[in-house]
Amino acid sequence: GNNTNITNEIRVLDEKGHEAYSKGNMEDALLYYRERVELTSSSLSQRRELASSHKNIGLILHDKGDTEGSIRELETALEIQNSILNNEKDDKEEPQPTTTTLEEDDKKNDINNTPLSFSLEVANTHLNLAEVLCVVNRLQEALDHADLARKIQFQEMTKQKQQQNHKQRLQLSSLSPTIEVRKSYRKRLSTTVSFSSETTTSSSSSSSSTDTVTKSHKFLLAKTYSIIGEIFSRAGNYKMALDYHSLGCEIYTKYCPKTITYSCSASNVGLILYKMGKFESAYQQYLKPALEVEKTAIPNTLDLADSYSNVGEVLFRLERYDEALSNFQRALELKSIYDKDSLNLCKTHGDIGWTYHRLGNEEEKAQEHFSRAIDLEEHLIPNSDHLAQTYLMLVCSLKAQNKDATQWEDKMN
Repeated sequence: GNNTNITNEIRVLDEKGHEAYSKGNMEDALLYYRERVELTSSSLSQRRELASSHKNIGLILHDKGDTEGSIRELETALEIQNSILNNEKDDKEEPQPTTTTLEEDDKKNDINNTPLSFSLEVANTHLNLAEVLCVVNRLQEALDHADLARKIQFQEMTKQKQQQNHKQRLQLSSLSPTIEVRKSYRKRLSTTVSFSSETTTSSSSSSSSTDTVTKSHKFLLAKTYSIIGEIFSRAGNYKMALDYHSLGCEIYTKYCPKTITYSCSASNVGLILYKMGKFESAYQQYLKPALEVEKTAIPNTLDLADSYSNVGEVLFRLERYDEALSNFQRALELKSIYDKDSLNLCKTHGDIGWTYHRLGNEEEKAQEHFSRAIDLEEHLIPNSDHLAQTYLMLVCSLKAQNKDATQWEDKMN
């Protein structure tokens, strides 16, 4: 009776935590999950729920910008999960998944996920930790956790492949020769990426394993590739970043092409191509399709504004200034509502000003936007290199009209 009461209380707190989180009430969500920790910490039978609570707290703290707190909570969750695996590794049945975590709940309407097995849940926690460590540039630690997640997934895929092969052997006698030939033909054509952190070449030997895994497993694999791609991007290795981000994007393109999950992945690939100077590919293949998805999926949001800015920047590099200006202006409209008085807004004013300057006959408009950027930057980041750069852009525009720019040149010095 007492265990039933505790289980019911855990479920209620879980529901309240998810509801508070979905409404953006981070502090309330934290209270519910911390109460959930207290309720489960004294019971060995509730260790999986305890790990889930610590993980959710870690995800909330990450959203709030408390990266160190997030890392502590995720490491605690991982320690508990690993102890569960170690204690139960000899059992015939794997531990059942815990209650839904916040990120899984958040994706239900996006990619039709089914619950992860417990070992893949552990892999997912490794990825959550890798993501936070990447944000604070602890890149080697991040890569280590991402690689552990990859290895767990490889083991799971191997196990599922063996189970599938066993079922096929049992059914072999009932298969007609024609069906078997077709199956072999598909197997030869199917390829997947080998599980090596050193390379991303294709390997037909591991191909059939992806056919036997769940959709949730495939999304987790895509997430792994994307996080490894981000780690390499932050390390400045854009070739490896492009390889891994592209692999993640291929999976999302196949299984959820009209979702925010896909658009985020496509944007990541596009931004890497942009950094590599491959502007046309970045725009046509990734940034433009991602923006089209977001126009419908997340209208009137700051994320959409950032996507307009990204498209504007690559069009600017392609010297398609009118199109770039249109995207920058749409970004400005949204940022003026959702991110006013911010450095993000300053940058967009600067982008618009420099685009007007490049058009050649719009210097008055260019100077208006440079001045707006300067007004904000002098308040937010005085004496900064970024402010000096904006002074320089205004000076260039004024001199293009043979106007006196002495005031701004003095400020640059």
